[in-house]
Amino acid sequence: MRVFILQVNSKYDVSAAKAYGHLIWLVDEYLNPFDTDKFISTVKRQLYDVNKFDAKKDVICLTGSSILVALFLAIVAHHHKNVSVLLFDAETNKYKLRILSFGKQRYDK
Repeated sequence: MRVFILQVNSKYDVSAAKAYGHLIWLVDEYLNPFDTDKFISTVKRQLYDVNKFDAKKDVICLTGSSILVALFLAIVAHHHKNVSVLLFDAETNKYKLRILSFGKQRYDK
């Protein structure tokens, strides 16, 4: 299993995520959240062309800028029905594995 992290950021200690697999950072450069076309093409290239992301085996670590993480998840949700993510639990200082389901759902009024 591999753990995908969107962006290198020294503010966050993600070492606890190693418990879930090999850590892979997608980009090590500044990503402008307002240049969405460039962001999307960069992330898609790194995820699928370079690293061959497999939603059945790989995990996404949710850390970093909330705007960029939201865009990152939107890209992944567009391509996969279910995605494994890691959420940090500050109380235990560990990550918790959760499955996000992006399948079509009906919402009642």
